[in-house]
Amino acid sequence: MTRSIRRSKRSQLLQLDSLMDILTCTVGIMVVVAMFSAIESSDIQFQLFRPIWKEPDEGMRFRQVLVSEEGLRTMDIDAPVAEFVKLLSESDVTYETMPELADAFNKKRISDEWFNYSMEVSTTFNFPASTRSWVLIVNEKSSNRGVDQNPTEIETLRFLERLRHMDSKETWVRFLVAPESIELFRAARQVALDAGFLTGWDALDFTFPARVGLGGGESGPLKAGIQ
Repeated sequence: MTRSIRRSKRSQLLQLDSLMDILTCTVGIMVVVAMFSAIESSDIQFQLFRPIWKEPDEGMRFRQVLVSEEGLRTMDIDAPVAEFVKLLSESDVTYETMPELADAFNKKRISDEWFNYSMEVSTTFNFPASTRSWVLIVNEKSSNRGVDQNPTEIETLRFLERLRHMDSKETWVRFLVAPESIELFRAARQVALDAGFLTGWDALDFTFPARVGLGGGESGPLKAGIQ
């Protein structure tokens, strides 16, 4: 009398032969596709490009252009800084005389078409010592407040006229762009590039008065950095 072999339900559920066949076929197809792709692309040549960095030439001036709802306004910080350096070179610069020199500079009433410039002395206390540094204050001229923005075409034409008085080989135009004036910035930058100027830009929403740190009280070269 023969006896039948009983298989458990679990052994019936673990029949993976069909799955293994599917996986084997899939892997085989992928290998064939990979080999075919490698053979077909063996004669293809790729060119890779990378940007080339250029530093401003020594002696180039930065001309900062504020791009905002008021239009394109050139902020020539180098001019008041140069005037202040000249004052320092003719004076005895000490911790005690720094406020007097700031007052002497302010009496000159330095300004340009859009901005007034004045000097302050910032004092920092670090017990038991203290330090003083120069701070250039940039204020909008009151006549420019509340002026409606000119159409982009008119504003860029005026900007081009100002560029004609600058040397593209000695000037680097840096745009300070308010968030709401991106389109005006793009038009102005294209005008500057077409005129042969190197350009750069920063996203910066100006509030006036703007403070420009000039460093310590020594009469050597001063480098301006907008705060």
